[in-house]
Amino acid sequence: NGRWSLSEGRTITIIPSIIAAEYFYDTDLGVGNGTAIPLAAFADSVNFNATFPTTGLSTGTHRLYVRIKDTDGRWSLSEGRTINIIPSIVAAEYFYDTDLGVGNGTAIPLAAFADSVNYNAIFPTTGLSNGTHTLYVRTKDSDGRWSLSEGRTITIISSIIAAEYFYDTDLGVGNGIAIPSFALADSVNFNATFSTTGLSPGTHTLYVRTKDTDGRWSLSEGRTITIIPSIVAAEYFYDTDLGVGTETAIPAFAFADSLNFNATFPTSGLSTGTHTLYIRTRDTDGRWSLSEARTISIIPSIVAAEYFYDTDLGVGNGTIIPLSSFADSVNFNATIPSTGLTPGTHTLYVRTKDTDGRWSLSEARTISIVPAITTAEYFYDTDPGLGNATPITATLNADSVNFNYLFPTNHLNLGTHTLYVRTRDSDGRWSLAEPRTITLHADSALLVRVRIQGFYDPATHNLAAAYDPANEPTISDPLTISLAQSIAPYNIVFTQNTFLMTDGMATIAVPAGASGNSYYIVVKHRNSLETWSKNPVTISQLTTFSF
Repeated sequence: NGRWSLSEGRTITIIPSIIAAEYFYDTDLGVGNGTAIPLAAFADSVNFNATFPTTGLSTGTHRLYVRIKDTDGRWSLSEGRTINIIPSIVAAEYFYDTDLGVGNGTAIPLAAFADSVNYNAIFPTTGLSNGTHTLYVRTKDSDGRWSLSEGRTITIISSIIAAEYFYDTDLGVGNGIAIPSFALADSVNFNATFSTTGLSPGTHTLYVRTKDTDGRWSLSEGRTITIIPSIVAAEYFYDTDLGVGTETAIPAFAFADSLNFNATFPTSGLSTGTHTLYIRTRDTDGRWSLSEARTISIIPSIVAAEYFYDTDLGVGNGTIIPLSSFADSVNFNATIPSTGLTPGTHTLYVRTKDTDGRWSLSEARTISIVPAITTAEYFYDTDPGLGNATPITATLNADSVNFNYLFPTNHLNLGTHTLYVRTRDSDGRWSLAEPRTITLHADSALLVRVRIQGFYDPATHNLAAAYDPANEPTISDPLTISLAQSIAPYNIVFTQNTFLMTDGMATIAVPAGASGNSYYIVVKHRNSLETWSKNPVTISQLTTFSF
C-alpha cells in the first residue's frame, strides 16, 4: 500500500581497539617511551601471558608497569605488578671437618645456574681416616655472596681386603688358606665352595676370618660340617649271595654319599618265576653296605604265534603269524587272510608259544565271509532277464557297493520311468532288482549337434562310441552343456551333464524360466576346448542348435 512503518531503534557502542602496548620497570619514562609489547591481534581488551625480560635489574623488589594505546591514540593508566629478583647460585664447594675459608674448598661442578640446587653427587672420601667425619657444602650467588655451610655426618669404615679359612686347628692369622676373588667392601658373604680334600670322614669345623685395610684380622667365624664317605663301588646279584666283592659290578656312576640306580639289570639265564635282586655299595673306607633287595618276576616271552580257521590241526601246525619283537604279551593288528573260506560264519583261532616251548590256549573270534559283488546291471521299466540288462562299468569285488553312476536317459520319452539295478556275487547269485522312480520332464528342450575332432568318422558322419563301446554302442562320450547370460558379465546360469550320442546329438532339459530368453550356449568336453555359440540363442519349447 506504499505505507512506511515506524522506525525500530537499538543503541550500540563502538569501543576503540587496542593497537599498541608497552612496559617499563620502576620509573615511568613517559607514554610511548616504554618497551613495546608485540600484539598478535587488535581487540578491545588483551590478556598478557608474555615473558618480560629482567636483564639489568638489580637483586631485590621491583615494579613492572604495563599500559596500552587505543585506535583514538589514548593511552590507558599503567597497570603495576611487584616482582622479586633473586640472585642465582653460580658456584659451590665442599670440605671435610675443617673450614679453609670461603672459596678454598673443593669445587662442585654445576649443571645449570638457578636460585636453589639439590646435590645427588658422589663426594670422594679418599684420604679420610676411619671413623666419623663431617661433610660441609656451601654455595655462592651471582652477587658474590657465600651461603652458610650445610653439614652432614658420615662414617668411614675400613674395607675387607683379604680372607682365609682353615679346618679344626688355627695355624695363626695369615697362615690359613686364602679365599680368592671377592670384591673389596666393608662386609662380605661367602658362597664359595671350600675344598675338603684330605679331611677324614666325620665331624669338622670350618673357620673363616677377614683382614681390613688397617691390617686388622676379624675373629674367626666357625661352621660345623660332616664328611661322609663316598660310594666308590656297587655290585648286584640274584637270590644267592656269593660274598662281598664277588658279585657283578655296576659300572659307570659318579662317586657320592648316596646313589639312585636307574640302571637296567640283565636277567639272562634266570628261570621263569620269582627272583630277588640284591644291590650293595662300598664307600671310600672300604666298608660294604647291607644288601638292598627287590623282588622281580621273570615272565616267559612270546616267541611264536599261529592261526587257523574252524578246525585245529594241532599245535605248531597252524599258519605262522610273523612277530616284530618278542615280549610277554602281544596285540595283533595284523590282517589275517581269509582266502579259500566259503561264504558264511567261521571261527578264527590264534595261539602263541613262549620261550619255555609252551603253547597258550587258542583265542577265538567269530567272522562272517560275505560273497563279493562281481557284476552289476541296470534296466528301465521292463526286465530283459538276468544277465541281459545293460552292464554297469564300476569298481566292484566288495560285499557292498554304492553307485555314483551316471545312467543314460537320452533314449527315454518324457514322463515317469523306473530304473532298476541288481548285482551278482562271487557265487553267481543275482540280487533282487533295486528300483528308483525317475521323471523326465521339461517345459523346454535343447538339442545340440556337436562334432568332436578325434571322435568324428568322415565315412559314416558319426562319432566313435568312446564311452563304453561294448555295452553302450550308441553313446559317444559324456558332455556338459551350459547356458550363459547374453550380457556382461556373461555368468553361467544353468549347467547340465548329458551324453553325446554317436549321431552327434546331445539333449538337455531346460528350466521353464529360460523359455523366451536368449543365452549363449556353452559346451565342455573332457578332451576339447570349451566352446561358446557365436551369438545368443533364444530358448523355445524345442530349441535345436548346431556347432
